[in-house]
Amino acid sequence: MHLQLYQWDLHDSNELAKSYLIFSLFLLVFRLWLNGVRWKLVNTDDSCQLSNWDYFRYMIISSSFNLVTPGSLGGDLLRGIWVGNDIKFNRTRNILSIFFDRAIGLFSLFFIGLLAFLGSSFFYLKTKIIISIFTFLLIVMLIFLVYCIKKNLFH
Repeated sequence: MHLQLYQWDLHDSNELAKSYLIFSLFLLVFRLWLNGVRWKLVNTDDSCQLSNWDYFRYMIISSSFNLVTPGSLGGDLLRGIWVGNDIKFNRTRNILSIFFDRAIGLFSLFFIGLLAFLGSSFFYLKTKIIISIFTFLLIVMLIFLVYCIKKNLFH
């Protein structure tokens, strides 16, 4: 049996690394844009004090701050302070939307973990059914809570 080894050319690997870097940067910007869109959808302030660019800009700033601080809550606190300083009224709604956005992100991670749990073969079917029922009830309660918040039923 004859094995032929591929000779890596340094020029080829540099080009490959550059293309991966460009693709990764594109994905990073796209993720930050999607996070800004999610935050805009969660925000209940109807006065439109923040533009699409503001949502995106604040996401870039908070993500950059999260890179240099331990934990990810520091960027949200910084975002809350800057948004609170930049807007004129409805500060509470805008700042609370930041933390509600964080809760939705946490819920999304939980949901992806649940899908991985349901797809795994390490647990019995009965356990998967029980956890699925409790998760479904939790989702219904959260949707009802969001509906009540959007309709201002907690006055």
